[in-house]
Amino acid sequence: MAPNDLSTAITNRSLRTIKTELEFLCDSSVITPGQLSSILSQLPSQTQLHAPLPQSTADTGFTPPSVPPPSYASAPPVLCMASALYAYTPTDAGDLALQANDRIQVLEHMNNDWWRGRNERTSMEGIFPRTYVTIIDEKPAAIPPQPTNYGNMPLEVANSGSSSQAGRKPSKFEENGKKFGKKMGNAAIFGAGATIGSNIVNGIF
Repeated sequence: MAPNDLSTAITNRSLRTIKTELEFLCDSSVITPGQLSSILSQLPSQTQLHAPLPQSTADTGFTPPSVPPPSYASAPPVLCMASALYAYTPTDAGDLALQANDRIQVLEHMNNDWWRGRNERTSMEGIFPRTYVTIIDEKPAAIPPQPTNYGNMPLEVANSGSSSQAGRKPSKFEENGKKFGKKMGNAAIFGAGATIGSNIVNGIF
């Protein structure tokens, strides 16, 4: 998935989270329906993800030669290897489906709550909740050999301590979002949405 699509997917998820939190505040009589409508009218609409347009198949009488991909094209570097602790069912375009014990090649840390990676079992790429996986193999950057012609000892780069932490399985409340049936998908996003939603209410009122 293109970087723009990943950014759009995360933005859409945040907008849904804010809307869900505002509806919860309204259902709890913290804000009035009129206030809810006023706040929602100020939020931007979600951006539709577009699939790449198919190339024209018009017969031009010319068949392009088969050219191998350039040698410099390479896959994104693998930051580390992770193992899925729980199954994760995608809720948005761009999400990566997981089954317990799936091996994941982590390609990018989108933020503290969401990572992008490749599932070795399915060969699919996408974003997934950080709390659903645990790091099993850190892959630090390769260290080039240091010159020793001056008699100095080669410099050693200390590997940073593993930031791996045992993932925790979200509670039923976090899995379902809240009793009003809104799909949240991730406990960390839910909490962030609550803070953002409260800040919006405080800013307007």
